[in-house]
Amino acid sequence: MGKIYTGPKYSTGTVFQAKYSDPLIGDYRGNPLIEALPAIMSKEEVSDIFSKEPPYDPEERKLPPELRSHCVNKLLSYFYPLDVHFQLEQQISMLLRQGYVTRNPLKENINSSNLAENSTGTTFYTDPACPRSISDTIGFTITGKPGVGISKGIEKVLSTYPQMLIHDDYNSIDFYVYQIVWLKIEFPSTGTFRGLCKNFFRAMDKVIWTTNYEYTYCSSGTKEDRMLKKMKELATFYCLGVLIIDFQNLSFAKGKIRKILDLLNLLINELGVPLIFVGIDNSLEFLQTHFLEIRKNQEQSDIEWPKLSKDLTWEHFLTKIWKYQWTDEECPLTEALSDVLFTKSQGIVDLAIRLYALAQLEIIAAGQGKITSNLINKIADHS
Repeated sequence: MGKIYTGPKYSTGTVFQAKYSDPLIGDYRGNPLIEALPAIMSKEEVSDIFSKEPPYDPEERKLPPELRSHCVNKLLSYFYPLDVHFQLEQQISMLLRQGYVTRNPLKENINSSNLAENSTGTTFYTDPACPRSISDTIGFTITGKPGVGISKGIEKVLSTYPQMLIHDDYNSIDFYVYQIVWLKIEFPSTGTFRGLCKNFFRAMDKVIWTTNYEYTYCSSGTKEDRMLKKMKELATFYCLGVLIIDFQNLSFAKGKIRKILDLLNLLINELGVPLIFVGIDNSLEFLQTHFLEIRKNQEQSDIEWPKLSKDLTWEHFLTKIWKYQWTDEECPLTEALSDVLFTKSQGIVDLAIRLYALAQLEIIAAGQGKITSNLINKIADHS
């Protein structure tokens, strides 16, 4: 049946039995799909969950070189939440809940012919084609430069939600529903509808484990309209909260743009669940304009994932990571080091951390030295 979850953080792909709490907002009360979600978090709570500062002991600098090299890898697990992470968490939080407001299964007319007992004797809705409400909430797009950390940011937010919940009793009411809170898929490099459907069904199978929708609905003879119908049926049947479609590996050839737009129009108009489109740089510029027109009455805004500017946020970030040193000679943070790290990392946090770690590894391997601007330049140019 799955585990009972007790805290705000979950492992990707795990299945939990639904546990309900008061959402504290009138529009959300009485909707088990919303009440089963983790509590809405404050910015401070999000910061506590997202921040990751690995333990550091200055005494580790006295260890042999081969051991200090292993310690340097701690830096790669460091995570510094930015304002955009808080914005993303809040928008997904709102999108999920608003998308469920019009999809309350307790208010739907599902007859007994759509019920069946599983091996444990528990009754669940089993017909994906049975009538279910769809969402009128559309979604938003996320774009940014390559390497700025969009994927990691999305993973951080999604990790605060269970991916799948099983409902069987709601306030002493027999209530048997499967709920997939989120699903993330890649847009196929071919830009084809069949490829997108295949990725969707494969992701469903991966979450549920006991199904084989990819094989069932993606045979060569299956027509595209039937595939879309099955996508919609499964999305509504499993109460899919949000579908994230990642375009970051897609090359937007001019000849594909109209075809892709037509395909996305189908999804927006027919799928019936909120959508988040993720892309690199200006690859989704055409889509953002199109998307904005479709959802002109929606409250969600698109997110342009920024690089850091060389300001107080950058200085605070560097100050936080600078204590993580395992070189023989301790090196203070100087304005010159801050400047070169910013220039060579282009204000990308993950890249700055890697440059800092690689510099230490090179010094430890050499047996002496300290972090310098010349060393950072050398590593950036050659590594």
